[in-house]
Amino acid sequence: MEQINIATCDILNTGTLRYRVIYLVNNRAVVCQMDISKLVLHYLSVDEIKENLVKGEWSVEKDEENIVIETDDLEEGIREKFIKYKACIQEISSFYGPTYIGLMGKGSKPEAKIIMEKYDLKPYVFWKIVRMYLQSGGKDSSLVDKRAGGLARNPIAYNYTKRAGRPTEYGVQNKVIVNEAIRNYFDEALTAYKKGRQTTYKSCYEDMIHRYFMKQIEENGQITWVMMPDEEIPSFTQFYNYARKKLTSEEKDKIRTSITEQRNNKRLLLSDAMKGVHGPGDTVEIDALETDISLVSERNREQTIGRGILYLMVDVWTRAIIAMSVSFENNSVLGCTNLLMNLADDKQAYAKKYGIDFSGELWPSNIIPRRIRVDRGADFRSDKLSSILNGIGIERLLEPAAMGSYKPIVEQEFRQIQFNQNDIMENQGLIEKRHDSNHHREAKLTINEFTAMCINYVLTHNQKYLKYYKQNKKMQNDNIPPIPVRLWEYGCEIYGSPRPIADKAQYIWNLLTPAKASLNREGLKWKNLFYLNIEDKTLLHEMYEQQSKIKRIAIKYDPRDIGAIYYLRDGKLMIAPLNPDKFGNEGFSGMTYKEYEEYSRAKKKMDISGDRHNRKISINERTINRNIVDSAKSDRYADNSDMREERDIERNEQNRQNALVHHLKDKEEEQMICTDKKEIEEISDQFIDDDISFEEALRKFNENI
Repeated sequence: MEQINIATCDILNTGTLRYRVIYLVNNRAVVCQMDISKLVLHYLSVDEIKENLVKGEWSVEKDEENIVIETDDLEEGIREKFIKYKACIQEISSFYGPTYIGLMGKGSKPEAKIIMEKYDLKPYVFWKIVRMYLQSGGKDSSLVDKRAGGLARNPIAYNYTKRAGRPTEYGVQNKVIVNEAIRNYFDEALTAYKKGRQTTYKSCYEDMIHRYFMKQIEENGQITWVMMPDEEIPSFTQFYNYARKKLTSEEKDKIRTSITEQRNNKRLLLSDAMKGVHGPGDTVEIDALETDISLVSERNREQTIGRGILYLMVDVWTRAIIAMSVSFENNSVLGCTNLLMNLADDKQAYAKKYGIDFSGELWPSNIIPRRIRVDRGADFRSDKLSSILNGIGIERLLEPAAMGSYKPIVEQEFRQIQFNQNDIMENQGLIEKRHDSNHHREAKLTINEFTAMCINYVLTHNQKYLKYYKQNKKMQNDNIPPIPVRLWEYGCEIYGSPRPIADKAQYIWNLLTPAKASLNREGLKWKNLFYLNIEDKTLLHEMYEQQSKIKRIAIKYDPRDIGAIYYLRDGKLMIAPLNPDKFGNEGFSGMTYKEYEEYSRAKKKMDISGDRHNRKISINERTINRNIVDSAKSDRYADNSDMREERDIERNEQNRQNALVHHLKDKEEEQMICTDKKEIEEISDQFIDDDISFEEALRKFNENI
């Protein structure tokens, strides 16, 4: 039988019926019948499917419908329905997924009924959205109308009638009984003890004595503080024993360190990171690390540029590293989107860019995890990342701040990757916490070379036998070694494959940054740059209709390159590059958004300086003009009776003064063109007579020549 691959979301055409592949496990496929208004799910044998495909009786269709949904662009009512339906589908998936076979049959479905009541859905609406979602292969676009775009004990304190404990051997016999009042004093002192790391039992005890067991007396006209007799003061031992009973070890650790440190290092380990995790892709951990390796520039290897930032995504159930990214983006959503984009990359092509070749399924990719476990770093808790993850359909699990032990798997990988590299990188740019460390001057690796080392670590790790991995009984019975790629394969057989990236255009759209652009007959304008998609005839028509009017439209951009912006047209992802025929666009293609912001700030500074420059010139201009006007002032009005004649005389005089001969620098050329002025005047006097006609004057001129 020839090699035939069947994947989830594929469409099987039997000639008369079409089925959508929902789930593949143990040589069985769960399929949903399409093109009907009823939810029908079947189990089919994978071998039978392949046999029919080889015979040509069945065929596999690829879904070409890729409709991208932008929630903010939907009408208010449709958007509310979409959000409700999507939340409903997520709960259905948690109860009935990944096979959804539990939805079939006439038996009671209490979970479905609970979901209907929770979201106020009528049964026919509930079953319709489930059917359309499964028939579409789990696409978000199917949810939108196509016409719309324990209590602690409280023991009662014993009332003592005499002082408890052994009698005092030395000093005065203490007679104080620890009653309710004394306990209140002790509690107040303990409250003060809990507030500071540097406070001691002794200092708190002494403050209590000063506050409640000292009195003021007047001696020789002066007020002084005098301590009460020792037998009337509770002893330090009484206070200390009360404090030891009152404070638990947990409270003491919180006081001496901090609540955060105590919870991180000394809390009870009643479960582990695998709690609630069901198979590959169910939960991943991501984090960023400032590596302890100083790098050099790609353009100039003699220039150090400091640490690189490594982002990792580790699958909790299998311990496989499924995505990585190396950049200089720290605490940045851009670094997170680099990691998420790597999740969708062809890993073999990605590794080949850095000179590394590998074969087989050593690096799982093209999947969407169900949940992401992160800390409260600025990049991970940001609203931008939350919006991106919601669009993709990933639940974000925010762990408490400064709690590295709440996501131990990715933290362990960071420690291991640095441990593996430190001996190799010693005296090669390894950053050490020593006063004689010369790491920046010893740096040798560029970011691309360091990325290659990290890729090599990922591929090695995914094949490594993990002795610390705790196998359950079934794994041991099935003889499954704790190797990440083997665990991934085994987990997919048991739990099913993770949700694939069915629509890459939708996935990329969710990773882009939203913005607003203006549209007129010049094209799409964003950040004073002009973009144009010449192939989008609808856009050209809209440009013509707008003319000089401005229309605001929703777009998205990639902060890594502002050479293009992205928008939707009838559910399709459109790309508008910079218009090369606009002079102001030259040089900006390939520029990052951060670079452009720096350019814009420099331009604004230049504009402010230019405004000051123009103001000085304008003031100087007005001053000179005002002086000219003031010097030309007259006490009388000008005579306008012979205005035309005087204008002609002034015009001729100005023309004579502007004769081109006066602009020649060579005096000899000037003489060749015009003879001596005196000579011309003498000749002119010989034949010019104001009383003769033009013809007579011309005749005399010719005679003199």
